[in-house]
Amino acid sequence: MITGNVKDELNNTLQYVNVYESDKDGKPLYINNVLKGTTTNFNGLFSLNITKDNYYISASYSGMEKQTLAVVPGVSFLNFTLKIKTLSEVEIKANKIRNYSLLGLLVGLIIYNS
Repeated sequence: MITGNVKDELNNTLQYVNVYESDKDGKPLYINNVLKGTTTNFNGLFSLNITKDNYYISASYSGMEKQTLAVVPGVSFLNFTLKIKTLSEVEIKANKIRNYSLLGLLVGLIIYNS
């Protein structure tokens, strides 16, 4: 059994972080089509029964960079520190574009606010 905690760079505990068995690159490790994993609790703590042959655990959280740590024999507690993921570019795409006239939008706003 491996236990541990997950915090961010500012030492804040992170709740509901995905913690799972992985390969050294952080790719989820499926055994018989099942992924062994868990989430952190309110205090950022987790516990996970790991496969004997696996020596990597990853933690991932939306908006943060994934971190993978090696499980060293004799160590049963891991400390993860996730870094905030910065985006260099954001692209927004629309599936449907509707043509509204400016007059129609103004009339709609006037009626709505009346």
